[in-house]
Amino acid sequence: MLKCPSCGAVSFVSTGGRQEKVPDAPSIETRNKEQTPYLRRRRKCKKCGHLFSTREYEVSELQSIIHAATKEGQTLEGSEKHLESIVTELEDTLAELLSWAGHVNKQKKLLKQRKKTDVN
Repeated sequence: MLKCPSCGAVSFVSTGGRQEKVPDAPSIETRNKEQTPYLRRRRKCKKCGHLFSTREYEVSELQSIIHAATKEGQTLEGSEKHLESIVTELEDTLAELLSWAGHVNKQKKLLKQRKKTDVN
């Protein structure tokens, strides 16, 4: 389940009474770089129109992170800390993207104001 970071709308809905769920925040763009263990998707909330990014890891990738940490002598608690650091990194990236989006929107408004002033 995804939630829109702007309005908090749940981004999955049931369809046609079936158990299958479909994204309510459709993917606009998908990127997969070979050196990263995740897919990056750009999404747009249907409720508020907010654009946001997600990173999708395969369960096997997350399991391998836990396995590698355990193999190196770390406890499951150490693995949890590693996963928490990944989540923190993702949250930081999201916060940075939201900040940039705010900056871009502000600049767009200023540009529109300048255009109106130039026309008059």
